[in-house]
Amino acid sequence: MKIDFEPQANVQWVNWYDETLRAAAARHLMIDFHGANKPIGRERTWPNELTRESIRGHEYHILRYRRTLPPQHDTILPFTRFVIGPADYTPTVFNPRELRGYTWARELSQAMVFTSPFLCYADHPTNYLNNPALDVLKAIPSTWDETIVLPGSDIGKCAAFARRKGKTWFIGVINGGEATTLDFPLDFLGRGNYQMIQLGDAPDRTDAWQREEKVVTRKDQVKLSLRPSGGCVIELNPQK
Repeated sequence: MKIDFEPQANVQWVNWYDETLRAAAARHLMIDFHGANKPIGRERTWPNELTRESIRGHEYHILRYRRTLPPQHDTILPFTRFVIGPADYTPTVFNPRELRGYTWARELSQAMVFTSPFLCYADHPTNYLNNPALDVLKAIPSTWDETIVLPGSDIGKCAAFARRKGKTWFIGVINGGEATTLDFPLDFLGRGNYQMIQLGDAPDRTDAWQREEKVVTRKDQVKLSLRPSGGCVIELNPQK
């Protein structure tokens, strides 16, 4: 269940969160509190709370409301809001009219860099189903076994993360307002060869990909050229 429009927190409403989660747990229901107050670790008592909003998410970057988030916003969140718990940012919009300067690669990286056991994607299903990156989008999990902050991360300028699920690694990069380059090793990989799919910024359009596929090992380096408000997503699968 996704519950929205909770009032400002006071004693009555703080108790309401517990009462709601208790009633939901008795009915084997999982909860996403949207429009909620900040997380305080309640999901440890009530693991049926998957996520909550408590964040200035994608609805603040939307044509309908005439709002645009600054490019550095998403590079700050992984080191601030997401430190205290998962957040329902409602990530990853591919509709060209809604990009408002962001690139497809940045939008896809939100689903990997921002952590939430329930990923509530914000766009119309056809914009995902008809996108050339559907294979990578479908492969991105909502929980992770290991996380590494990559060299080049700089709060307010760039957020670069490697995350592992099972034997598969993903790399997600969100860039701020200035073009930049990023260079980091793949030494966190296991032994052997990995099939790499890299989805980066297209040089001349926000609603396009620069896709590359090749075989790499833990001895290789990744070199990225990032547009302003751009990003990159990489999927790394061990070869059998």
